[in-house]
Amino acid sequence: MSYYKENAWWGSPFNDIAEVREKSLPKQRPILHDITLRDGDQTPGIVFSKDDKIRIAEKLIEFGIASLEPGLLSSSKEDREVAAYISSHYPHVRMTAGVVPGRHSEDIKIAADCGLTWVGTDFPIGIPAMRWQYDDPTYEESLKRHIECICEAHDKGLKVVVGQKDTGRAEPEKLYWFDKELMRAAKPERFCIIDSTGGALPAAVGYMTTLIKEATGGSVVEVHCHNDFGLAVACELAGAVAGAEILHSSVNGLGDRTGNAPMEDLLLCLNVLMGQELAHDMKRLQEICELVSELTGIPIPRNKTFSGSHNYMREFGSGLDHVYDNPLALFATDPRYFGKKADVVLGKKSSKASIAFFLNKLDLTAPEDALDDILAEVKALSDRKRGLLNDDEFRKIVAGYR
Repeated sequence: MSYYKENAWWGSPFNDIAEVREKSLPKQRPILHDITLRDGDQTPGIVFSKDDKIRIAEKLIEFGIASLEPGLLSSSKEDREVAAYISSHYPHVRMTAGVVPGRHSEDIKIAADCGLTWVGTDFPIGIPAMRWQYDDPTYEESLKRHIECICEAHDKGLKVVVGQKDTGRAEPEKLYWFDKELMRAAKPERFCIIDSTGGALPAAVGYMTTLIKEATGGSVVEVHCHNDFGLAVACELAGAVAGAEILHSSVNGLGDRTGNAPMEDLLLCLNVLMGQELAHDMKRLQEICELVSELTGIPIPRNKTFSGSHNYMREFGSGLDHVYDNPLALFATDPRYFGKKADVVLGKKSSKASIAFFLNKLDLTAPEDALDDILAEVKALSDRKRGLLNDDEFRKIVAGYR
């Protein structure tokens, strides 16, 4: 039963029905490619220093991430220093730097000088981006630029990911033609679907993955989705189900506008719901999320998937006896499996069971006929505070009934 793991999680048995598994499991175990240092650094108002990036990179590498983007090498001396540091200290890590077809020679040289072995083309395939963000090239002109770029990168000993910006708004038949011709003429190592504005449905990303696989004779496909409609994780999972081997994500979902697929959410879905068992120690993931939050100044929402502080918090009175000893009765995952703790709190939604629970927890006593009155005071104070009570506030209330 992949939906259940003792003392770890209890998902839905419907996930294990053969018909469901056929439609929702990756064809092979995907690899995570981290974009926190590049796309995350493009989050409006966020500025990572060189030291910040190295701290984050080292935490990610310790966590098991072996594929990442160090930043914008062509425009940042600090990013070049970060890339050089990672390549010299962690030679097993695959780093990718962006190059722009048509003005790619200097970009390729910089990447090689920093010790990188991969570059990713940074050019649109989608109509709006081609028409308004760039110089409105034809598909034929773009193809020529890409061929020249890929061939030059190969001549310099670099491998290439074709980064197809705005893939979600490309013409389907043109995307198929473009990738087929590019593979025939230049043989790049990988193709990356980039849903730059997050407007594709999960099924559409799956369709694009299949289309590119067919056009290129089975090339490795990467998926990079933005979260404008809250679908980034779902879209990347759909890509994996369709055969994409590499999924892009950022810590805490950082990125331009609404951000990218959060790494922590993606890992939770892959490991727990899809049974992929990626080789990352989930107990160390919280530390990475908190580090990135600290360095960016962007707090983690308390109800955020995986990393939120209130995920295993119980205010409602029912089932309190299960919170610590049998959390799977209340939660889909056991907090202890992820290095976390469940907690019971007092507030407006508490019950008499909550009062009894906290009397025992804090080693307090109160008359049985006073419990209703104590509960009423707890609710009234929570209402006035518009929040939870702390232990001292509860002690003070109880002291009035001894």
